[in-house]
Amino acid sequence: MKIIFAKERVFPGVQRAISIMPSKSGAAALRALWINAKDDTLTIQSTDANLEFTGSYPAEVQEPGFIGIQGQIFSGLVGTCQGNVELSYTEGDGSVQLTHAAGVCKLPVQSLNWYASMKPFPETPLIDWSGDMVKEIIDRISFCINDDATTLDALSCLYITRNDERIDICGLNGHEFARYTIIHDQMMHNLPEDGVLIQRSYLSHLNKFLNNDEIEVNFTDSSAFFKNSNNEMLTIPRVANIIYPNYKNFLSRLEEFSTLTVEKDAFMHALNRIATVNTDTDSCTDLNIDESNTFIKCSANIENTGEVEEKISITYDGNIRKISFRTKHLLTILDHFVSKTITMRLTSDVGPCSFEGDDDPFYQVVLMPVHTIEKEYVES
Repeated sequence: MKIIFAKERVFPGVQRAISIMPSKSGAAALRALWINAKDDTLTIQSTDANLEFTGSYPAEVQEPGFIGIQGQIFSGLVGTCQGNVELSYTEGDGSVQLTHAAGVCKLPVQSLNWYASMKPFPETPLIDWSGDMVKEIIDRISFCINDDATTLDALSCLYITRNDERIDICGLNGHEFARYTIIHDQMMHNLPEDGVLIQRSYLSHLNKFLNNDEIEVNFTDSSAFFKNSNNEMLTIPRVANIIYPNYKNFLSRLEEFSTLTVEKDAFMHALNRIATVNTDTDSCTDLNIDESNTFIKCSANIENTGEVEEKISITYDGNIRKISFRTKHLLTILDHFVSKTITMRLTSDVGPCSFEGDDDPFYQVVLMPVHTIEKEYVES
């Protein structure tokens, strides 16, 4: 085996390949990078037994071959090479030689018995999607997904499903719900009937894998496939045998509501001031709506840390006079909107509250308030 490749063309793919590997623990086979060279193409593959990565890059293949090497070490060596890199291996030598402008280095090969074939990208039916849109959706939804890696249930998953003529992409963690709605004809026709569940722990890998160009997506019974414009593929296992909660049931409770519209920056400024006196045991903001319906008092009065009260102008139509939320939840939600004004739809002082914005027409977040019992806050 003998190939020559440009470091700048291959090294970014090597980094993506090793990013899904267990770095220190786990079987040695899962820390192996598999290299296949033929037809002037260098293909690299890696897996952590769940995620699978495949990338193909141009190379000068003088002698084809297939080997496995320790991924982290290979990445470290290639990352410090200068210019083009020559990789050579003679069967039986036991080590691969890397030659570059400044020198030579060697590393041992892995047993090919450890290699397990990886799933090919299913070419049909094919779904074209925007990489930057998927990145935006992950950012806007993932904070509402349970991040407990030890528990695999619907609340630890991103959910993609049909909703009439649109596609809903949802996250739910018990007290927060986020939904991003898109119109996508290919997705509508080719999405599995029961929708797709993707575990939250895989979303960060997908986010790093994506670029802002168009991507190709496909689904099988067991996997979700993503291919970017660099001809790299990431395969993510679908979560099976779990039924996602019927979120339409609690969204129906938002049909009767009081409407509060507030300027986002002013609201966040007040909340940030309140957060400075919040404690682990008293972490809420009280919103008191004035009888004039023209302003609210955002306040917190906490023993030993202080008291903050801020008045903010609002537009209000309703009869709810007081409602309380966890301060950090409000700040996180508001930070995910681009709209300058936010509309809150309040169902009751203990019922779900929807957050929406005119410049975020396809995005909605629902938050459960807390209610006070003798100065104790309780999740509704």
